[in-house]
Amino acid sequence: MTVDRRRRNERHDAERRLAAIVAPQVDLGPCGDVAHRRLGMAYAEKQMFDLAEVEFRKALAISEFDSETMSAMAYAYAMAGRKDDSRVVLDRMNELSIEMYVSPYSLARVYIGLDELDRAFECLERTYLERHGILTYLKVEPVFDRVRSDPRFESLLSRLNINSSSSKN
Repeated sequence: MTVDRRRRNERHDAERRLAAIVAPQVDLGPCGDVAHRRLGMAYAEKQMFDLAEVEFRKALAISEFDSETMSAMAYAYAMAGRKDDSRVVLDRMNELSIEMYVSPYSLARVYIGLDELDRAFECLERTYLERHGILTYLKVEPVFDRVRSDPRFESLLSRLNINSSSSKN
């Protein structure tokens, strides 16, 4: 079997396993948007960007102004090389922030995807100053794999009293 065919088979198997785990949770009514977002994030981490986009769109159909879903979608767009699409979503998030709360953590995710690390760390600092509990995900969320070796990330973990020596690899 060729390497490409083996990868396609592995990808197909991963898609089926992931769908089998999440599918029963997706139709949870008002909570279904979270299940779709999480499934989209899992697909994005597996570089299954088309499937990720489908799930993000389903989540946004349930909860149109969910900045967490918008953020995850914009990050996936950036990772797929669709930086213009990512920026469109980021612009929408910034517009929404005039009328409603948009977590700087969500903005940081997008900026990491766009490789705008200074802006990402500015947003993470704002999240820290807000004392937002979502920062507990810093150590394990795959989005931050790209910045784990950055001294600013190490400093943030230290200030949060999170042991960085055993950070996710």
